[in-house]
Amino acid sequence: MNGPLVVAVSLRDGDAPLAGLAQHLRADREVASVADPVVNDAGDAAVITVTPRHGPQDARTRDLVARLRADTIPAALDGSGAAAYVGGRTRTR
Repeated sequence: MNGPLVVAVSLRDGDAPLAGLAQHLRADREVASVADPVVNDAGDAAVITVTPRHGPQDARTRDLVARLRADTIPAALDGSGAAAYVGGRTRTR
């Protein structure tokens, strides 16, 4: 069973960056699915659930998390003022 990843997003100026972020997440070859972003009532935070193609113990999932943190998310949010953090159940080395 694949453990979902949670991308927590801190929004500075509305939810405009979320569509692009979700699109970037969906484009990764190791991502099975990406849920629509869920924005809190205040509109200053959101959560996106990402389901990897592989389980939490798989090295490909660890590589996915590293890639999302280092490349995918920064590229998607560049210049938006938003910040995102990836969490979930993956086995670390």
